[in-house]
Amino acid sequence: MFLFNAVVQGAVYVDRGHCGFVMLEREESTVGSSFKARVEGEWGSGDVAEVRARLSAEGWQIFMGGWPAGIRGSSDLVLTVTERGAQREIRLPGVVRWSGRRMDVALVIDDSFSMRKTDPQRLRVKGLELFAEVASGRGAVATLTVIGFNRYPRMLLPPTPPGNGAAFAEAMRQLVAEGTTDLDAALDMAGETLAQLPDSRKIVVVLSDGKDEPGRYEEAHRQFIESGIPVYTVGLSRLADRRTLGRVASETGGAFWFAPDMTRLEAIFQSIVLTIHQAVTVGKWELDGGERVAVPVDESMSLVAFRLEGRECDRAEVVTADGIGKFVFSTETLAGSYMEHHRPKAGRWQAGGTGTLTATAESDLELVVFPQAGTATEAQPQEMAALVLRRGAVVSNGVDVVVATAHGGAKQRLTQRQNGIFSGVVVPVGSGEQEWQVVAVGETEAGHDFQRQESVSMQVKPTRRDTLWVQPEPLRVSIWPGCERVVGVALAGRGNFSAKAVLARGLVGGLEVTKGALPEGETLSLPLRLKVPAKSKPGVYKGEVTVNVGRLPTAQVALEVVVPEPRVKFGPAALGWEEVAAGSVVTGEVYAVTVAEDKLCSVAAVIQGVGHKRDVPLDAMLGTKTNIWQLVVDTAGVADEISGKVVLSWGWDSVAIPWAIKIARPDIVPAMIEEEPILPEVEVEAEREEVIEYESEKIAGPELPLAALVAEEPLPVMEVTEEEGGREAVSSQAKTSNYWRIGFVVLLIVLLLYLLWRMTDSDEERLFKYYAASVVLHLLVFILTLDLLVQTRVVALEDISPSLALSISVMEERLGITLAPAVGAVKLDEQARRAEIVKMGAKALQESRTRLEVAQEELAVSDVSVAALPEAVAEGEAQREAVAEVVRAAAKPQVDDAVEEMATAAAKRIESGGGEGESGRQVAQERGEAVQTTTTPQRELMMVASAGGGAAVGDVSV
Repeated sequence: MFLFNAVVQGAVYVDRGHCGFVMLEREESTVGSSFKARVEGEWGSGDVAEVRARLSAEGWQIFMGGWPAGIRGSSDLVLTVTERGAQREIRLPGVVRWSGRRMDVALVIDDSFSMRKTDPQRLRVKGLELFAEVASGRGAVATLTVIGFNRYPRMLLPPTPPGNGAAFAEAMRQLVAEGTTDLDAALDMAGETLAQLPDSRKIVVVLSDGKDEPGRYEEAHRQFIESGIPVYTVGLSRLADRRTLGRVASETGGAFWFAPDMTRLEAIFQSIVLTIHQAVTVGKWELDGGERVAVPVDESMSLVAFRLEGRECDRAEVVTADGIGKFVFSTETLAGSYMEHHRPKAGRWQAGGTGTLTATAESDLELVVFPQAGTATEAQPQEMAALVLRRGAVVSNGVDVVVATAHGGAKQRLTQRQNGIFSGVVVPVGSGEQEWQVVAVGETEAGHDFQRQESVSMQVKPTRRDTLWVQPEPLRVSIWPGCERVVGVALAGRGNFSAKAVLARGLVGGLEVTKGALPEGETLSLPLRLKVPAKSKPGVYKGEVTVNVGRLPTAQVALEVVVPEPRVKFGPAALGWEEVAAGSVVTGEVYAVTVAEDKLCSVAAVIQGVGHKRDVPLDAMLGTKTNIWQLVVDTAGVADEISGKVVLSWGWDSVAIPWAIKIARPDIVPAMIEEEPILPEVEVEAEREEVIEYESEKIAGPELPLAALVAEEPLPVMEVTEEEGGREAVSSQAKTSNYWRIGFVVLLIVLLLYLLWRMTDSDEERLFKYYAASVVLHLLVFILTLDLLVQTRVVALEDISPSLALSISVMEERLGITLAPAVGAVKLDEQARRAEIVKMGAKALQESRTRLEVAQEELAVSDVSVAALPEAVAEGEAQREAVAEVVRAAAKPQVDDAVEEMATAAAKRIESGGGEGESGRQVAQERGEAVQTTTTPQRELMMVASAGGGAAVGDVSV
């Protein structure tokens, strides 16, 4: 309720008694300006405790509350504006009028002849008596003055404390209702009387049922505008000059009530006394006889008052929070419809019955509504703003403020800004004079619920065409990488709309609703879904939302999406190993995690240098949960030291984690080395050249006894041991164990299919049991299948996890058991190929044995020189070596062909020799030239074959 308005230096001051507002034009200051205020007066000076400013469509609205202690009367208000480092002052002289809680009230009562018809039962007297009674009980009214007026004003009661009941009753008896009406003279007398009283909050209440007669009203209320005294007016009949009475009230900062009949007069006087006492309104409830409603009473209330309005037969009951106190109200009498309770106990009181129940209180917790800017228009949003104060300080935590419009309008929630001001827009429904309700609810510091309510009178202009309103401020939102949010774009108006969102590159999303009808009486919030991909870099991304309604111009709402930069934590700073045994597999771990306010934040990254293939970059997704990667390094073949680094990079930064491994040097123990005997040099090449001579009759060299050629030992059968060929052979015992593994896996799969079939045809109670059983079977099938693949060497544990393979190996050594094959994995096609090679080698070996036996028989008959025998034996050994290479190392098939060609050539020469010794010796020499040596990674094999003495195999380890 406005108490006083002043216009000074382009600034408008709106007085609320214990607080006020300064209104500035939009051009008076820029966005980002700061404001301070102080009060300077004759009785004291000081800074204003609370200064809160907001920029509306009409200009600046600056709230000021918490006057300095000790000020009295009129004081100057000095507003300091700081803009871009520069300061300037705006002085508003004498606008602050504060005298604490003391009030002096002058009652100006119409006592003309027309009152006999208007109020034959003298109900105005009962109303004045109730006013004096309530004023006396509250203790804030210091003096009460009663002035009756008809043609001339009369002082019925000079300034007197309201508790003097006898003096007040005597003044009421002097009301005689005769003569005409002269409102100007009565207001002049009231002004002169109040001016003689000390500084206080002065109030005038006027009660009249007609026009000013004789003549016309001469603006006597102007003196109260200058002195800051509000005038509250009441029109008692349909003949009352409501326009004049309303203008007097509005221009002085008071209020106007209209009573078409005298039945409402008592209630109006109750409203006046509550208004001038600046009591806060707790709430207003429409009781329909149904369930009780909660009436929150908090610890800040020193007094609570209830008033029941409605039909004559309405009754209501209020019960205190502890259930002990009970108050009954009835509209049959004025006294029965009103009750005050001092020092109420805090809690949730309950109220029930019928009628309209209003609760007010004296409290330092209040709701302050900002002055309305501009004129409201139907279907066009109207700006609203409010503050919640406790002991003059702004309350900002745990409070909700909503606005309810008339004619069934929807409730609009106001949003609290950073400066503690609740603001938003409200869409009017219908036109004409309306009363909107602003309600604040929350919880006090002591934990009690509170509610405050304020009424706002609005004049709404009609409109019948399509209208469109979009939120004037840009839509700003902060989204972390990898996260998404849904925000609302506020629309209002009348008609059908279409909308679309234009997003910058790096944003994903759009409007969830793109067309429809604007709902009348409320604001429509279009949901806009925005997502920032994990690959997007931090920064500001801009866009806009465009809206069209009919032929109206396109409206745009600017969009700004701020993508913060999450901090990435990684570790360790470095990895290092000392004294690592050569050939070991070393594993380590690196980690990374993002630090962001949003737990769903994720950042796309690339990591290189982990796993088995450290040179291959891997895609990674960094989140607020820790990511861990394993580093695997095989030190086989490393003699001294090996090092490298793990590189983690994301869109705008990267990090490198170095690692190093030092190989342990084995202790060298001196060993006794036996000296080999020095043998006489043998000129092998000379002897070989002499052997090649076809025309010599004998092969040079010492002769050996023939018995040395007749060695009847059979050719040994080649065995592929587990140490030498574990990758090519599988024992019969392993095959048998693999058969039962395969059978068990098949059985589990059949059982799992049966359970899945039963799950589709079972009730809810059994469904969970079947589901649990199927999970167990899935796990068993996976484990057994993995074990089967490992046992058959299709996969190796080293390929799955080097650390797991190392752990199992340690477990096997400690327990003395075997859990996994000793050899690595071999693909199935490779196993088949090697098995075929083994078969071919065995066949070639058998054919070589046969040929060597034939050659042995032929050489036994021949006259072979003893000197040529070792070379013949070496030639046969070379043939055996070639066959062994085929079997063991899957050598090229040309070896078998070479053996066959050499055997065939020897046979032909034996036949052509006819038993001659020279031919036999020649054959032995050529076979000696066929000795071959094959080296594998594990050993060197030499095969010696002899036509006369069988064969022997010797292995020499590398």
